[in-house]
Amino acid sequence: MSDIKVAVFDVDGTLLNHVSRRIEDDDIKCLQALRAQGIKIVVASGRPPYFVKEQLPKYVSFDYYICLNGTYIMDQDFHELYSCPFTKEETTALISDFSHYKQFLQFQFPEKGYMYTGRLSLRNRLMIMLGRWGHFSDHRKVQSRHEDSLPLAAVSRIKPVVFKQMEKKYPNLQFDCFFGDGYDIHPKQTSKGNAIAKVCERLDCSMEQVIAFGDNLNDLSMIEACGIGVAMGNAIQEVKDKADYVTAPCGQNGIYKACKTYGILE
Repeated sequence: MSDIKVAVFDVDGTLLNHVSRRIEDDDIKCLQALRAQGIKIVVASGRPPYFVKEQLPKYVSFDYYICLNGTYIMDQDFHELYSCPFTKEETTALISDFSHYKQFLQFQFPEKGYMYTGRLSLRNRLMIMLGRWGHFSDHRKVQSRHEDSLPLAAVSRIKPVVFKQMEKKYPNLQFDCFFGDGYDIHPKQTSKGNAIAKVCERLDCSMEQVIAFGDNLNDLSMIEACGIGVAMGNAIQEVKDKADYVTAPCGQNGIYKACKTYGILE
């Protein structure tokens, strides 16, 4: 009998099908079956809090929501349990540098994303890629939201020649590539794996009792840290190489197949 107490899921490319832009019915049934067995189900995504609040509950209610690659954790009622924002110095420096290099920068806050620099056309392309979900504000003229509270993370587009300079200048920040020249930026001390460890502390269970599903580079920390790391069939090769098991692609009942293989579900 399986000793798994927690099941953790990335969103894009794992739960969320890029073609249909929804969670498929078979995956919803699988999530519900896991909860029925007393297993806590957790989202671990690069997506911001405002996305998970509005979009995921219409499919299924999760027990915990790890957002922005581990910088923000909420319980099932969307109460904040943990946050690790940028420092004031990092925030002001990022604004200055992205303005100087004319690169796209959008800071992520709990209620919405605020675009600080770059071309509006890039913001619009990002909205299309993300399915036009969430809230976006063109904040380029004002650039003041961070004065009320510091940003949790940022989404950006950085040209390769500029990226090398950025990465060198900010050793305490993690730049996670999610496509081409698109990067999620967050404090290096945060990750999906570290956030799951915090959830396990609350649940009084070990990381060995966690199964995690993912497909991209920002999933590596949890794929490696959890007792069972599962790569989706559509995952990049680096994730497949680190995983304990490679299942079917997103939208093809891969979550159930992995749970059945490990005796978590019949």
